[in-house]
Formats: sequence, C-alpha cells, structure tokens
Amino acid sequence: MDVTSLIVQLAATLILVVFTLSWRKQTTLNDSTTLGAAFVGYLSWTLGGWQWLLFPLILLMGYTLWYPWKNYYHERCHTIYAVISVAFTGVLWLLLSQTFHADSFFYPYTLAFAAHLTIIDIAVPKNCADSPQRQCISLAILKGWVLIYLPFLAIQGFSTLALTQSAIALPAIALMAIAFLWVQSILHPNPNDIPLWMSRAGIVTLGSLLSLIPFYWLA
Repeated sequence: MDVTSLIVQLAATLILVVFTLSWRKQTTLNDSTTLGAAFVGYLSWTLGGWQWLLFPLILLMGYTLWYPWKNYYHERCHTIYAVISVAFTGVLWLLLSQTFHADSFFYPYTLAFAAHLTIIDIAVPKNCADSPQRQCISLAILKGWVLIYLPFLAIQGFSTLALTQSAIALPAIALMAIAFLWVQSILHPNPNDIPLWMSRAGIVTLGSLLSLIPFYWLA
C-alpha cells in the first residue's frame, strides 16, 4: 500500500469512528458496543470498499431513524452481544468473499442486513401494538427489503441477476422473520439474552446460505 492510499484509509477510518461515536446517543448501544460497531464498519471498508460499508451503515442509521425503539428502550442497554449477533453473518460473507475472491457472496451479505433490519423491527412487541400483527410483520419485511435492496440494485446496475436476487430476497427475509418470531416465543427473552442473540445469528446465517440454492439450480 502506497503512502497516499494509507493516508486515505486512515482518514476514512477516523471519519467512520467519529461518526459512529457521535451517533451512539441515537442508538440503544452502550459506549463499548458502539466501538464494536465501528470496528465492523472498519472491516467492511478496508476489506470490501464503500459498497460493503454501505449496508452496515444503513442498518445503524435505519434502525434509529425509522424504527420506534426509543418507545420501548429508554436507555442504551444493548451490549457487545448485540453487535456480534447482527454483524456475524455479514462479516462471515465478507471474509469468505475475500478468501475465495467471490463477488457472488455480496448478495447473501446484503440479505443478512435486510433480515436483521426486519428482525429488529419485529423484536419489540410494542412496535405492533397499534396494528394487527400480520400487517406489522409484513410492513417490517417490506421496510427491510426496501432499505437494503434499492441501494443494492443501484450498485449492481439493475442487472437481470440483481433483479432475480432482489426478488428471491423478499420471501427469504419473510422466512427468517417468521423463524425468529417462533424462537422468540419460546425463549421469552430480555434485551441482553445471549441465547436469543445467538439464535438470531444462526437463523440469518442459515437463511442467507439457503438463499444461494436457487442460483445453483439456475446456473
């Protein structure tokens, strides 16, 4: 890496850390957990570039701007387990993409963040207090899909493959959301329940992996 590239990377990293820390009061993450979120952004930026950084940023900003979490949590109560759970699948696909030089893993990477946005929306029962549960869940699925897959399509140039991936993503997100609701009904969690965070990561990892199957059939 030449000096100019190093300076650009260091500057981008500094901007990312400053932004994440300044945004922390808008989130439900405690201070140490916010640094964990900044590290995820750093990995995405340095390994994948701005395209891979965009989606964790959408999640970080999206769940605070368009999701009514503050109506339920009145303090920054989530710990590092929350960041590990939400970031695990995306980081896994990022590392696999870099290891095998496989751009095709960008799709399950984005799917992971779309699924987590949806799960974040339906995880708090009070979010559905003013509307029927089915309507609330459907809206959450659509919201997660729109926030991730409109930028995804813009990046991918609205190609036939990208349109197919985006179409398959919608039912995939729905299935992962339903699986999460079923697990949540069994565990009866609190905000820092480690088994539930592990279950979230497992559901999204498995769901994003299975979402690749149709493309092997089409190949």
